[in-house]
Amino acid sequence: MRQIRTQRDRLNDAMLSLVLLNYCARSDGTIGDRLKVAKLMFLATHDLLSQQFKALNFSFYRYSYGPFTPELYDTWGELSWMGFLEVPPSSRGEIKLTASGLSAAVRYEKRLKALGNELFIQSFRQVADSYRQYDTKELLDVVYEMKVVPLGWQQPIQIRDIPAKAFLTWMLESEESLREVRIDDELAMDFFNELERSPRPEFIDDEAYRKIYASAIKGVRAEREEGSGTVVTRLDLQKRLEGEY
Repeated sequence: MRQIRTQRDRLNDAMLSLVLLNYCARSDGTIGDRLKVAKLMFLATHDLLSQQFKALNFSFYRYSYGPFTPELYDTWGELSWMGFLEVPPSSRGEIKLTASGLSAAVRYEKRLKALGNELFIQSFRQVADSYRQYDTKELLDVVYEMKVVPLGWQQPIQIRDIPAKAFLTWMLESEESLREVRIDDELAMDFFNELERSPRPEFIDDEAYRKIYASAIKGVRAEREEGSGTVVTRLDLQKRLEGEY
């Protein structure tokens, strides 16, 4: 078990999160505030982990308002930078898929299915069908009542009674999983190339964009070749995205 996601893990998480959020969104792309979206992503991550499926690699832990991980900021930031997601600077605002994000989610869902990932897509669909209609408080109550087995524990316990910072989900290694999502190099690189085709935020200048894009591509290619490479960090992205989120 690892604590740090690789560049490929991050890439997979962004692509899969895009598909998941599309299922959770209303017809106009609106999903909910940050707290609600975080809980939806936790539910999807936990559902996969409970089946020993390796797909989403988020390490959620018990925080002030239930399960949370700063890794969500990485993924939301990357999807926002690609032009697929709108994340308001205020925690009260609602996260929303853009028109290009809605279109891309459908496109990548089809390609994921073609690679044999129907079980993972079905899991996303079930989570969305079960919980997207809840408002934030209702969903938080549902999550607090859940029983999970925290990392290192032997028995399940309600999330509301779990001590702070105890991990509720973690990253499975391939050998620990019963099934692993299939995302080949061609699909992974096509997803990264959306960075080049998508309209970038106005506050990212050409030179900064060129450098961070080159860094991202270098990281993916180096990892594929089992080498080391520069990766896009959360700090890199936050410097180029409006506000804190």
